[in-house]
Amino acid sequence: MRPWRGFPGGEQGLARLTREVTAALRRRPPTEERLAGALRAVAPRSVEGRELLADAARTLARRQAFSRPLFFGALGGLVDAHDPRGHELLALGLAVEDVEPRLLGLAAFDDHPSLGASLLRAAGHRSPAVAFAAEVVRLLRGESSGSGLEALALRLKEASRIELSNELFWPLLRSGRGHPGLGPALAVMRGAERHLGRWLLLAELGVRSGDEAPRAQASLQAQQGPRSARGAWSLIEWALDASSREPPGLRAPMDALIRLSDRPSTERDLSFLFRLAGARAMQVKTHLDGLVERLAQAEETAVRAAFFLVRDHGREDLKAELRGVLRSRKEGAWGLSAAVLHDLGDASAAEVARSCLEARSLSALSWGVLVLESLRDGLTSPLLSEARFRLLHLGALA
Repeated sequence: MRPWRGFPGGEQGLARLTREVTAALRRRPPTEERLAGALRAVAPRSVEGRELLADAARTLARRQAFSRPLFFGALGGLVDAHDPRGHELLALGLAVEDVEPRLLGLAAFDDHPSLGASLLRAAGHRSPAVAFAAEVVRLLRGESSGSGLEALALRLKEASRIELSNELFWPLLRSGRGHPGLGPALAVMRGAERHLGRWLLLAELGVRSGDEAPRAQASLQAQQGPRSARGAWSLIEWALDASSREPPGLRAPMDALIRLSDRPSTERDLSFLFRLAGARAMQVKTHLDGLVERLAQAEETAVRAAFFLVRDHGREDLKAELRGVLRSRKEGAWGLSAAVLHDLGDASAAEVARSCLEARSLSALSWGVLVLESLRDGLTSPLLSEARFRLLHLGALA
């Protein structure tokens, strides 16, 4: 990522993020996860932003505050940008005895040799989750054969599988990483997993690593499994298919789609619904119609649903409602509206994005910055993705 001289949100955007970081360094705020996500999403895109990241990470490293989300977000931004300062700071975070699994996840994307000794030490950690994560990273870096992963996987409890899914497996899958040596350990974890969404995440990473067993198992369950679950397994089989075939035409209830998200079911995450919508699956239109009814209340899921209804179903009337989201006090939806209008090619995206720079919401500010940067540079690729949504709205820093 080549840095620009000049923060994309202008002095206003940079000053706002600098104030937020300064305040967070004085006193840890309850919204630190989202601040960290905002920093990681937008700061690496400029020279000034990277200086802000490096200064924040150095300050926290001096305090040995490696568990702070702000340290992870700042460091993650440097690693994402391949900034050399990230190597030194990551090495400091990995050198402590109680190393954070989050930092081990970052190490999977940094191949600097200086990290090798710390990763080897972490692979012998008393915590099976830490040892497992370290060994996975060593495998991906070519520093281990991964022969001990299967035994470590047998010792993992559900809480560890959830943590590893959030902080290691999902980032690896998002970035397209995989390794044949992961297959046996992932198979052990799938055998213990009862959450369909996490099973799918582990299966997708397994397929990416060259293991065909998850596809065969999903196909078998879709045909011969319990009748009540065959529909869900058909969708899993489609998700694991490397081809671009259309999704199965079954009408899955909303609760079934929620269970196919890798996030806890209690969060009622709709990422799999939007995955189907992204593939232009006609059977989810009814669900999208139901969600968009709450667009006037500036619900974030309604804003996301509006994008697909405009793009695929001719609902041009929703563009005016998207612009009207600015009248709501729910600032979290402002930035999403700017991103959706941008991705739809609507000329009002710039005006909405500039309004986001005035918002108190960090997610609105971040989306505004991203939209204005994209328009400034003449970029045409979509802005709204599952990865960016999680980063800016869910506090998921991967």
